[in-house]
Formats: sequence, structure tokens, C-alpha cells
Amino acid sequence: MSYSINIGDKHALVEFNSSDIKLGAIAAIRKELHVQHPNENVILNLPKITILTAQNITDIKEWFHATKAANHSFIIASLADDLGVDLPNIEQTPTISEARDMIFMEEVERELGASFDFDE
Repeated sequence: MSYSINIGDKHALVEFNSSDIKLGAIAAIRKELHVQHPNENVILNLPKITILTAQNITDIKEWFHATKAANHSFIIASLADDLGVDLPNIEQTPTISEARDMIFMEEVERELGASFDFDE
């Protein structure tokens, strides 16, 4: 299994270059990214993936929840519809470009939400 991590403006793009994800790989990549770039939004690009195991799905969900808890975005791009994978609450886009747009919009929402005082 091979993958790449590319750090962009306001996000980390994680791309897999094979059709499967080895057991434990997602958790290891998450740890690697957290050590090197702890404050990043994440785009997980999966266009070549043909199978996701139950453990892969659990690891993706855990990464999503940890990223959201840190007030960052987590988006999956290019996941094949025919995988039949249920990832509720995780934003999914057909392209990396759309994932970047989603991150931009979520960043703006967070900034605007932080600047309003609703107690007045």
C-alpha cells in the first residue's frame, strides 16, 4: 500500500495509490499527520479504493470524530458509490476541488460563528 500526504493551504490531502488499505494503515497515517501537522483540516482522497474493511471504516470514523472535536474539517473525496459504504455525517465530495471548497466554506462559518456574540 502506498499513500501520499500533501500539505496545502489550510488542509492536508491524504491520497491512497492502491486499491486497498492495509489493516491499521489509516490509524498510522492519522498519527503521522497529527505529529507533523496537528492543526490541519483533512481531505481523504479515495478514488482507487475498491474495498474498505470494517476496521478501515472504524478508523475513518474515529479520525473524523477527532478532527471535528479539534474544530477542523474532515472530508472524503472521490469515494466510489459502488462500495456500499455507510459513512453518516462525514462530508463526501466527488472531487478534491469540491473538498477544498467545502473546507473554505467551513472555515468561513467557523470564523463568523466565533465573531458573533449571541448573548446580547
